[in-house]
Formats: sequence, C-alpha cells, structure tokens
Amino acid sequence: MEEGKARRSNRNEINLIREWYDYNSHVRKRYFQVISKLPEAELTKDRGASFPSILDIFTHVLDAYRWWFLYVYTDKVHERKMLRGTGLKLDEIRQEEHKIDSFVKKFLKKLSTKDLARAIVWHEVDPKGKKWTIKITLRDMLWQLVGEELQHRGELNALLWQIDIDPPITEWVDFWAVGKEK
Repeated sequence: MEEGKARRSNRNEINLIREWYDYNSHVRKRYFQVISKLPEAELTKDRGASFPSILDIFTHVLDAYRWWFLYVYTDKVHERKMLRGTGLKLDEIRQEEHKIDSFVKKFLKKLSTKDLARAIVWHEVDPKGKKWTIKITLRDMLWQLVGEELQHRGELNALLWQIDIDPPITEWVDFWAVGKEK
C-alpha cells in the first residue's frame, strides 16, 4: 500500500504514462492467461466484434503497439508486418507480447518529460497512391495506445461475459493499492 502512495505522490506526466503502461502490461498478461485456457473454437470464433475473434482482438492490441513503436515512430510504416491473421500459436503470441512489452518498457525508461513534445512524423501512401505526411507529438502517441488498449479490453470483457467467462478485471486503484502480485 505504501508503494502505491509513493508512486501517486510523484505524478508528473511521464511518471503517469509509465504507470499506465505498467498497469496495461500487467493486466494484458492476466487476460492472456484467461484466453489461453479457452478451447480453440471459442478463441477463434468470429464474434462480429471490431476484429473477428477474441484472439484477433488480443493480437490487434499487440499490433497497435508494434505499429506505433516499431513503424510510426521510426517512419517505417511501409515495412509493417502484422501478427493478427498470421496463424501464430499461443506460445508464439506470448513471445511476441513479451518482446514488444520489453521494448516499450526500455523505451519509456529512457524518456524525459521534455521528450513528450517531440514531433513524430511519418509518411504513408494510401491505396489510391496519394502521399501523406502525418505529424503528432510523442505525448499523443503514448496516450493513444493507453486508450487503444482500454477500448479493446472492454470489448474482450463483453465477449468473455457472453461465453460465461469472468474476465480478470483489475481496476487501476486495486493494481496500485494492493500491488502487482495480486
């Protein structure tokens, strides 16, 4: 409990971002534990959601991290390789989650508050051949991913409830008040 109080007392924006990424990382692993126990038919069934199956939604979240950190941040969107729809097995998805999670944690550890205003610029070509230059701040990129994961976690909750599985909901307050071991 004291650790949670100490963290909350030192809340500049970069620390708050790191806390949210720690929280999402921890909770994502708990969701993976639950979905990895589902029969394959339940895991891969098209449920008409934002991405067809529970597994597709989970791998989309990993793809979102890869998109922003590996491709957008480095202006290499033309090199994008997606995980979703590639037939990865659960162990391979776990390995990919670990890789991207480790990368993101190292990335965030090096950041300063000043870095948040840094411009991120990338170039895309749409299907009609029109070239785009897109610019956002690193701050916007980082907060976008927090929202992305929360949105899809809510969707996973609804889909798990539909098949009578209790999702491992971990509230922000519980995560910091009780600790990561819960």
